Amino acid sequence: MRLEELSSQSSYNDNILIEGNKYTVGTNDGVTFERVEYLGSAQMFGKKVLKFSTVEKQQLTVNLSFHTFILEYNEGEENG
Repeated sequence: MRLEELSSQSSYNDNILIEGNKYTVGTNDGVTFERVEYLGSAQMFGKKVLKFSTVEKQQLTVNLSFHTFILEYNEGEENG
């Protein structure tokens, strides 16, 4: 595939997280949030952020600049 063809494709999607799945999220300052549900991404002050919900239904927003790792839980049918 030529570079012109790649740059003209509008359906490219680099998302690797699945909305509704549960993950463990770690940030570069050593904080870990376990078993949070991925809600999707959003723009905040011009930057893309990842939105999660905790078990207590508190919302967690992670700026990709501070994101270090995400671990996916394997819970069978619950994760699709």
